[in-house]
Amino acid sequence: MNVKAQWIAGLALALAAAAAVVGAAQATRPDDRPGLHGAAPSDALRKVVDAKLASAPPGSSGFQWRDAAVGAGATIGLLALGGILLIGIRRRTHVALP
Repeated sequence: MNVKAQWIAGLALALAAAAAVVGAAQATRPDDRPGLHGAAPSDALRKVVDAKLASAPPGSSGFQWRDAAVGAGATIGLLALGGILLIGIRRRTHVALP
């Protein structure tokens, strides 16, 4: 088998394995009916949620703009780096001239 055929066979095997894992995970879900099911939230969970809500400064929406800017900057940087690498790889491939 050539390299391309091996790559395609490996990709097909990986996709089949992923489909089997996802299918098994979906088949074992305990309850897919709409609505609220199961036990009510415990008092400990309610205390934690109330403490988190109370810790936000008054008048604050709780959204951290600085964290969002860091995440957006990192995403833009990674996309730019990926674009530069893609252009560099495409320019390196040469067509053989007869």
